[in-house]
Amino acid sequence: MKVLILVVMVFTVAAAQDLPIGAVQPAPEAFADVPADHWANEAVRLLLQQGIVIGYPDGTFGGTRPITRFEMAVIAARLLQHIDTLHAATLAAMQETAAQLAELQPLERITRLEQALEEAAALSYVEWLERRIADLEAAMNELLGEEVFPREGLDGVGVPRTAAEALRQPGVAPVLPPDERTAPAAVGVDAPIWDLSPGRAFFGLSPGALTSGLIYLGVQAGYDRLLGPLGVVVRAHYNGATNDLRLSFGVLARTAIAPRLDGYGGLSLGVTITDQHTAALVEAPFGIEYYLSNTVGLFAQLLPSYTFTANPVSVGLGVGLNLRF
Repeated sequence: MKVLILVVMVFTVAAAQDLPIGAVQPAPEAFADVPADHWANEAVRLLLQQGIVIGYPDGTFGGTRPITRFEMAVIAARLLQHIDTLHAATLAAMQETAAQLAELQPLERITRLEQALEEAAALSYVEWLERRIADLEAAMNELLGEEVFPREGLDGVGVPRTAAEALRQPGVAPVLPPDERTAPAAVGVDAPIWDLSPGRAFFGLSPGALTSGLIYLGVQAGYDRLLGPLGVVVRAHYNGATNDLRLSFGVLARTAIAPRLDGYGGLSLGVTITDQHTAALVEAPFGIEYYLSNTVGLFAQLLPSYTFTANPVSVGLGVGLNLRF
């Protein structure tokens, strides 16, 4: 009970003299037992300036003395009061800024807000926050007598000054509009998802094999993304063993599935011409294409087809190159 009365009296005296919570005497300008070259001098001085630690009545800091629960309670109360003060000041500043922004026109309001965000992300402000946090952690470690808050070196190197610079940091991929996703200048460099510009003509050559084991030579020409993802393609396949020529025309849809990699599929109608007959056919090509450069693509495709003959179904597997113009 006596301890409780003493604590109440101390808080009452401190309030009457406008002193920090729990203080019985004004804070000194510096502590006699913390020399200027001491490794914790800067942190102790910061806590002294903020009124969080004011030392003992004899003007000493007592850095080697064990801390009591009463002393920890006073320090925690001062920290909470300091945080409340900062919060109130920040809230008042935000309310004042909001009132000023409310009087501006929408475009001017957006411009002012952007300027405020740029200033908030300034490097000097970030470094200032780093120092304050690190000093506070060091002081708390000193008070507690153990490394509760590990302190890591912060030199500010590589800290972005603005949000735009933060997006350019290693490992941060910028999000670009679809019409700005273009090919890299060199092969082997990571790039955003490949997306060809609309209106690209292509010409390709692809040798392949049928399920029957016969070899064929295929050529194709077309136009990518003529209408959204849809383009057109004309294809000709020739099998020398059976003297079979296939001609078809159809649509081909493409989609980007990975950096430099497209997937595609389509449907074509045409004819197959041999020495014995001429018949209609339907083809359903699909495959993938990897872009070696902005003008050369390596593709592999399956070519299922149905002809209106005695042996209607066949499947071809081809690998080739496309040139784009």
